[in-house]
Amino acid sequence: MKTVNIPRVDLNTYINGSAEDKKNFSNEIGRAFNDTGFITVSNHGLSKELITKLYEQVQQLFSLPDEVKFSYEKPELAGQRGYTSKGREKAKDAKTPDLKEFWQIGQTVTDGDPVKELYPDNLVVKELPEFNPITREVYQKLEQAGDQLLRAIAVYLEL
Repeated sequence: MKTVNIPRVDLNTYINGSAEDKKNFSNEIGRAFNDTGFITVSNHGLSKELITKLYEQVQQLFSLPDEVKFSYEKPELAGQRGYTSKGREKAKDAKTPDLKEFWQIGQTVTDGDPVKELYPDNLVVKELPEFNPITREVYQKLEQAGDQLLRAIAVYLEL
């Protein structure tokens, strides 16, 4: 079996580096995507403490009784926010439904933003008061990291 080495990149090099550092970072991820299609990212903005808190909250969420989880399943949102129970989805052309359950969150759009009506609000999990603040923080940090990675990819592609 062939093993593939997935390159690890330090996002801090791009965020705080010189123009030359940024160009080298962009070339490094461009090569990685061409060679393997993947990278791993360090210094992405999520502390180990925040990741631990997130996992704790997610474990608590999925440990809630089914009746509670079902109360957060909103068909009118088409799975864009809240809970999706086991058996609701299936792979394309599959006859057997998936055995996964998941929770969907999205960008927080504030009142007055012109796109507010296009994005449903995230559902508030009343039973877990720390769930929403932690997932919001994680989402925002991942969004910031993603923005920087997309900028670096644009440099590589000379866009």
